[in-house]
Amino acid sequence: MCFGKGETKKANIQSGLLLLLFSLCVLDNLLVHAGVLYPYQEKYFVPIWYTLSIGPTLFFFIKFTLYPAYEFRGTDIKHFLLPLAQGLFYWSIFFSGPGNQAALWANFLEPFYKTFEGMGYVILLFTYIALSFRYVKYKQAVARRKGHFWEYSKSIWLSWTLKVLFVLAILNTSYIVMDFTVYNFLGWNLYSVKGFSYLGDLSFAAMLLWLALRSYQYVFGVAYPTKSQLQAFSSENDWPRVDPEDQLFAWFDQDKVHQDPELHIYRLAFLSVRSPKRIRRLILEKTGMRFEEFLQAKRLESYYTCLQDPKYKKQSPKVIGLQMGFANHAALQQALKKNPPLH
Repeated sequence: MCFGKGETKKANIQSGLLLLLFSLCVLDNLLVHAGVLYPYQEKYFVPIWYTLSIGPTLFFFIKFTLYPAYEFRGTDIKHFLLPLAQGLFYWSIFFSGPGNQAALWANFLEPFYKTFEGMGYVILLFTYIALSFRYVKYKQAVARRKGHFWEYSKSIWLSWTLKVLFVLAILNTSYIVMDFTVYNFLGWNLYSVKGFSYLGDLSFAAMLLWLALRSYQYVFGVAYPTKSQLQAFSSENDWPRVDPEDQLFAWFDQDKVHQDPELHIYRLAFLSVRSPKRIRRLILEKTGMRFEEFLQAKRLESYYTCLQDPKYKKQSPKVIGLQMGFANHAALQQALKKNPPLH
């Protein structure tokens, strides 16, 4: 979902992993419905079902997108204990042999485990959606206070991504709860009803399609704020109220738009209502630099300023560089080699 030219690697990995996890689950459902796995019992337990990993992966995608400088910590291991246990469990079944697989299915998986796994998936998914939304709302409030529209627009975009995902998750959960309740309290097997087994799978696939669509939007630079969002933000901040001729550079000097690691010229063109060609010409005329050079220069300028700022004395140069808009540490090092500090 953050695959722009200024892509942030950690957020990209989580985004790709999230789509992969959903895709594997959909693939498992398709193989079951197509009858591919039933005749081959030893292949029924192919370990491609990792539903407990979806919630934590979503959470860290949101976190890395909002805070590119964040690094994994030892305390984060708690988020991966249940997903790791689920993966190891299915892999152990896969290698246990057909006889053990049949016994496990009849005596443990079907009567007990699948129910608790479904409950765990639902609880974790909604818990991490809530945690993610909390991070987004906090970032949105901070962006309003700082007057940084690029951060505000990103938080709005992520907020809508989570809201729609929440609704789709409700639909998927309703199917799971209905199946569990009717089977355990009424003794009816809803899977015998024609078409019922497809409802849950379709709602699950809808979540995958929604996330894939949002990824596509970000790749091609259409994940922009609406006019109403821009007006709402503008009514509270002086961000857009500058001389039109200086507006473009005011976004760098005041709004610090260069600190957005995903900034590319098409996003800037949307915000400034100017064509990319016009932006390049304006920057070249005023600074003598190409857009890419100017963007890197502004990031380095902020980086060197923060190195001298006492507020940043407890932060490493790497973390400061990520906060100033460099996509990763390698990009920072490359920029420093080309533009060493003046002494």
